[in-house]
Amino acid sequence: MKNKQFLIVSALLLAWQVVLAKSLPSHPDKLKYPHFKVSIPDSGDYEHPLDGGNIAFIREDHSLPLINIHLYSRAGTYAIEGHGDGLAELTASMLRDGGTQAMTPDQLDERLDFLATSIRVAIGNTSSSANLDTLSRNLDESLGLFFDVLTKPRFDAERLSVAKAKVLEGMKRRNDDTRNIEPRVWQRLLQGENFFTNAMSSKADIDAIDAAAMTKASQTVFASGHLIFAISGDINAKAIIAKLNEKLKSMPVASNLPPVPDNPKPSPPGLFAVRKADVTQSRVSIGEPGLRLGDPDQIAFAVMNQILGAGGFTSRIMSRVRSDEGLAYSAGSSFRPGIFFPGVFRAFYQSKNPSVAYALKIVLQEIARIRNQPVSKNELEIAKQGMVSRLGVIFRNASGDVTRFAQDALQHRAKDYWKTYADRVNAVTAADVQRVAKAHLNPEQLRILVVGALAKVKPGDGSHGSLEVNAGMPLTQLPLRDPMTLEPLPLTR
Repeated sequence: MKNKQFLIVSALLLAWQVVLAKSLPSHPDKLKYPHFKVSIPDSGDYEHPLDGGNIAFIREDHSLPLINIHLYSRAGTYAIEGHGDGLAELTASMLRDGGTQAMTPDQLDERLDFLATSIRVAIGNTSSSANLDTLSRNLDESLGLFFDVLTKPRFDAERLSVAKAKVLEGMKRRNDDTRNIEPRVWQRLLQGENFFTNAMSSKADIDAIDAAAMTKASQTVFASGHLIFAISGDINAKAIIAKLNEKLKSMPVASNLPPVPDNPKPSPPGLFAVRKADVTQSRVSIGEPGLRLGDPDQIAFAVMNQILGAGGFTSRIMSRVRSDEGLAYSAGSSFRPGIFFPGVFRAFYQSKNPSVAYALKIVLQEIARIRNQPVSKNELEIAKQGMVSRLGVIFRNASGDVTRFAQDALQHRAKDYWKTYADRVNAVTAADVQRVAKAHLNPEQLRILVVGALAKVKPGDGSHGSLEVNAGMPLTQLPLRDPMTLEPLPLTR
């Protein structure tokens, strides 16, 4: 009997292998895939008004006994007065770690651990957020603690002292790594020395922060009237709305927020450098102010950027700088459309000091090529497929859906933005790509920043031109700032 069963199973497996072999293509490049399609829910089906002008996006998902609440505020550092970025950082950390009026920090930590609940708070430049993750059976107590953290903070003096010490210790290391130096200098070049996104704190600023300053900041940021909730999980929409409206009564009422500053003053185009002599590789950023969300050319420019450097190993910058020449491990480009002020286009790479100049030459060649020559049909299709497939990552589950809806409301995206996204991407032509590259990617407007060992970078590798020759402009050296006072340090060669 066993032998008979074995023979039957073997025969079936052999027959299946024959069928499978006939149905498989002769080469992987002949594989056919079904058309990629994502079902994008309608945000209006999940939007609910709350008391006080607040709103909530709620999507029930009873597959697991978990609840996730994202709270977004339209207020960020632009609405907070004084102390640079340090006040926002300390306020966010102390809201969570400083206890509540009814609980010491240790008591709060222990209770949240017991409830298997986590609370996180962040204050950004143009918006802020607070997140609550909890078990559905613990919702009522966890929600109470969540609102206590935001509206009744203790700002424990001992915890504040520890938090300040951590911030100051981090400040001491501001100039230790090019990964920290490059982004802040780049932001100053692209948005201006005094733009609010570049406000930094000195040691004196940190020392001056007290509970009163943090209370004022938290009441400005987390005030009823400009709040957007994204809620998903094992909840009942009607019940959670009633709970939220009750809790919102404990929050301060929002005053009119000031407008987000929209007047960055970027530096003139040029080649800039910050000396960091003790590194074997230097970092480079190349770019210029970009488009704002909703600009008619935004989608076409994003497709262009995908082909140029954002598409990973299929993109031109990565292919030439890394794959063909072996000059960098990481290379590419990014395009971030601005919401309240112009966004940024940035090409980037990190390379060994002698090869920095040659890699710059290649990146500038690729920028010129995408302006002057139409992209291929294959490049265009791969770029568009990559962008459209992003929809599957955004709208992947209940939490992702409502989080996207809330962020869209925060950023004033058109309600049909994602519904029409694939069609708008697929409508982009090679002529569109070349047109927006010519219109918005101007070699004469580029800011080029090098952070690294300038003495070894400037001459180049001896075969492919020096840094200044390849950039086509003289170099301006920028000073590092004293990490604690922010005063410019003397230039060294």
